[in-house]
Amino acid sequence: MGADGFVIRFLALVAARFRPRALLLLLRWFHNKGVFKNIQTAWDPNWIRKHSSLCLPPNMAYLHGEGYKLWVDLNDHIGYRSFLKNEPFEMAVHAIASGLKIDSSGVILDNGANIGSASIPYCAQNGSVLIAIEDSRTNAAALCRNISSNQIRAHLHLVALTNRQDEGKFLPLYARQGNSGANSLVSRWNPSVTDGESELVPATTLDGLLDEETIQKIKLVKIDVEGAEYHVLSGASRFLKSNRAPILMEYRQDAARKFLDSDMRDVPELVCDRYPIVGLDQYFDEVSFDPSQSYENILLKPTPTPETGERD
Repeated sequence: MGADGFVIRFLALVAARFRPRALLLLLRWFHNKGVFKNIQTAWDPNWIRKHSSLCLPPNMAYLHGEGYKLWVDLNDHIGYRSFLKNEPFEMAVHAIASGLKIDSSGVILDNGANIGSASIPYCAQNGSVLIAIEDSRTNAAALCRNISSNQIRAHLHLVALTNRQDEGKFLPLYARQGNSGANSLVSRWNPSVTDGESELVPATTLDGLLDEETIQKIKLVKIDVEGAEYHVLSGASRFLKSNRAPILMEYRQDAARKFLDSDMRDVPELVCDRYPIVGLDQYFDEVSFDPSQSYENILLKPTPTPETGERD
């Protein structure tokens, strides 16, 4: 190990061991300012897990916002970043749902719900119904608490969505300590220095999970499944034909190439005849979509068909 490697490992060790709430509050106060930006990165559990084998114990706290509150883990990437920004880690669902004006009669489907930080704030503020799909039991515990704390009307499914070949099986879910948002059914996806933990989770398809009546009520779909997007869409042929809601999802070409030596172009190829695709920039404005590039978020916009009629 070179000198640089030793310094990085030592810094990761310090950041893992020294995490008083007062320091985290200081980092929040000086969020993204000067040298504090580098310190915020070094104290991020997602950075620590890539340079140290230490597992951080849960450090739970409430994040309060306008009309909602979230129970987050400050020793997990999503909770840590939410705490520093003093807002939910993911705001794409909120932005798109606001633009669609989804009200209390609408349903938001969140596949890869994690602790609910993407969808619960909007549902709490607007009374929308939530269908939350999460395969991690650990994440689901916090998700249940956030649903209850915000009095959300919600259906929670503790399953993994996949293709028809794996429907009905129990599949290994690979945990990423320090970044539960990187948990994946794909063993090589976004690994840590040491990864060995996994849990067996029941698998089904989107077609098998939802009936036609439920599909027609959905106004927005979010898919965040860390490298398993193609499998989810492969098990959703009936859903994709009937669905009238836009589908929000990650499109991480960079991660697919880095971790899997593969390409994500099979995802748009699977849906392009029915769902024109646009990218979303950092402000969630639409931009042209290039399938060779990476996007934090893309939007699949269903076109009207004789079966579905006009979009809402």
